[in-house]
Parts: sequence; C-alpha cells; structure tokens
Amino acid sequence: MSVSSRPDGRRNHPLSRPVDVLERRVRVCIVTAAVLGVPLVGAAAGGAAYEHDRSVAEAQRDQWRRTAAVVVSEVTPGMSRGDLAGDGEAGTAQVRWTAPDGRPATGVAPVPLGADPGDRTHIWVDRQGRVATAPLNDTGVWAGALAVGVLGGATAAVAGVAAVAGVHCVCEHRRDRSWEREWDAVEPEWSRRPH
Repeated sequence: MSVSSRPDGRRNHPLSRPVDVLERRVRVCIVTAAVLGVPLVGAAAGGAAYEHDRSVAEAQRDQWRRTAAVVVSEVTPGMSRGDLAGDGEAGTAQVRWTAPDGRPATGVAPVPLGADPGDRTHIWVDRQGRVATAPLNDTGVWAGALAVGVLGGATAAVAGVAAVAGVHCVCEHRRDRSWEREWDAVEPEWSRRPH
C-alpha cells in the first residue's frame, strides 16, 4: 500500500476517509488549544483567587485584632496550625479577655498546646469582640491561589481530553455507519443474494 502525496504537499494514506481527516484536524486544534489554554486558565484562576484572598486577608486584618487573653481551662488538642497563624501546634481552651467595649468576655479559642490555666496568650477577636481565627497570612493567600490555579489548569486539561474523546466517539460512530452502508452495498455481490 503506498502513501500518496496531495497537491498541497501533505501526505495522505489511501484508506484515509474524510472523517479521518476531519478527526485528525479537530484533534490538532483541540490539543493546540489545550497546550495554550491550560496555562492561561490556571494563571487566570490562580490570579483571581489571589486577588480575592488578598482582599479578604486585608479586610480581616482591618476588622480583627489580636488581644491578650488568659487561659481558664485545660487545652484540648486538635486545632490546626493555621488557626494560630503559624504560632505552633494548637488546641482549644476556654479563655478570658477584655472585649473592645471594655466588658470582660469568655469563649473557646485556639491556644498553643502546653498552655496551662492562668497562662497568658493572644487570641484574635472581631469588632464585636467574638473569637475569630487568625487572619489569612501571605502564605495562606499564596497557597490558596496556587491550589486554585492548579485545579483550574487541571480542569482545562480534563476538558481537552474529554473533547478529544468526544470527537473520537463521534467520528468512530460515523466510520461504523459508513462501513455498514458500504457493506450493505457489497455484501449481496459476495453472498450472491439479491439486494
């Protein structure tokens, strides 16, 4: 079986059907779009997440304040490090502090593991004096942006793979239908049955 040259200089297989050529061209377009689009989608999603988280972190820093508190109960382990903004392993305990309006307040807050009743610590409170977690820090903002960027890029890549698979299924269906039509025309000749 020989491979013929076409007038435009490209080589084509003699058994190649128009649907094969169409599938090949559409795959090239989808792969090209994916190669260019995946990084762009990832960068756009990561950039949007960074801007959003940065504005949230700024709002939290403006609205929340760090205040001194006294631990009044035993520490229960199990809080994540992020709740203390990197101040070490954390747990929760009942604490007492002075609210922004000067009234004494109590509540459960994240505190360092190993703190004993009577120890001084610092907690974050909102404008109403309620316990809050630590505001987002730069590491948290960047980590969130990176995660969203990677997820956005991965989603775009999966969409590209799904598009290629979808095109293949449609083209395969067309090839099968074409083979059936051709076989319906040729089979009576081979089997000597009337058409």
